[in-house]
Amino acid sequence: MNIRIKVVDRKCGSGYSYEKNDCTVQTLANALHISYDEAHIILKDAGRKDKHGFNFVAWADKQENLIAMNLHGIRITTGKIGSIFACAFGTWICKTRGHVFAIVNGIVVDNSTPRLKAPVLNIWQVVEV
Repeated sequence: MNIRIKVVDRKCGSGYSYEKNDCTVQTLANALHISYDEAHIILKDAGRKDKHGFNFVAWADKQENLIAMNLHGIRITTGKIGSIFACAFGTWICKTRGHVFAIVNGIVVDNSTPRLKAPVLNIWQVVEV
């Protein structure tokens, strides 16, 4: 099964064009269908510093609208996750080492071309609360 990938830079046109290390902000904007500015404010309020990475796992595990999925030690790659969710309706956030991306209605949505062989360490399903 082919993986559908959409590379989009959500910070274009925002007030944060200087940002870097912002995959958490980009992913949150993509997964929640909000603007980059809104996602930036949410994570800044949670302790993310401009131009720095963020401990997304600790934050995500506390959110009511993100349901963690236990991988039970299974080693699965970004490419395999993309294939598994290719026909799925819904939104998931996936974390690899040092990066996060979203899967929205079967499409891997990322701010850069995803590394398909990178192992996925955490997955959260985005739900309505």
